[in-house]
Amino acid sequence: MTDNIVQLQTSTRGDYFGGCPTCRRTNGCVNDGPYHWFVCDTHKAKWNVGSNLFSSWREQTEEERFKNRDKLAKYREVEPVNDWNEGEVNSDNRPGQAPPF
Repeated sequence: MTDNIVQLQTSTRGDYFGGCPTCRRTNGCVNDGPYHWFVCDTHKAKWNVGSNLFSSWREQTEEERFKNRDKLAKYREVEPVNDWNEGEVNSDNRPGQAPPF
């Protein structure tokens, strides 16, 4: 039944787990077994945030694990930026203005 659901490629501003060093955004987390990688699909970047932090990896099917590993193999590992609490970026990820909260 879930085969007809289309998930749109969206990115959000990096948060506690950091963002892409190029655009400061993330497309979310991809699990490789118990290892959690946040990714930027635009810049093909990935950064590891730890292992066994989120229990969702335990419920993934073998097919989902294979797709995740295939995707992560095509991405380069980077150091994420994390200036969420420093007030260095606004909601559009442009330097120079504090976030609107």
